[in-house]
Amino acid sequence: GGIHAPTTVVNVRLDQDVIVAKLLGRRVCTCCGTSYNIAAIKDDTRGIDMPAMPPPPECEKNLEMRSDDTEDVIEKRLAVYNKETAPLINFYKDRGNLVDFVVKKGMKDVDLLKKKILKHEKLRMIADAWATTSEVTTSQVTKK
Repeated sequence: GGIHAPTTVVNVRLDQDVIVAKLLGRRVCTCCGTSYNIAAIKDDTRGIDMPAMPPPPECEKNLEMRSDDTEDVIEKRLAVYNKETAPLINFYKDRGNLVDFVVKKGMKDVDLLKKKILKHEKLRMIADAWATTSEVTTSQVTKK
């Protein structure tokens, strides 16, 4: 047991105008509860291609916007993030725990994100093993 500090912290980055557009596009089916997104965002200049995640025909007429997905609420959430959460990025970056990931393709980026996390964790394990070996070698040299 006990509490352990994280070894990997993921900073998922996305331009705020895209965040707002995607959040405004969220819909929930009132019958089955499944979430969809009707916002399709394509911006070749920034390399962004996030297709909509439309519902099947049986859910189309039952879609509702979430009550908290208004532009005002979203802007307030982003302001809180920028003030309270964003400063943690440098904290984890300075400790070598941060995986910075820029979203370009939405859900299509998930496999790439997983690979990046696994690579980071593997490198951390190698660095930790090397540091442990280095400490042993240093203490052996000091004792002689």
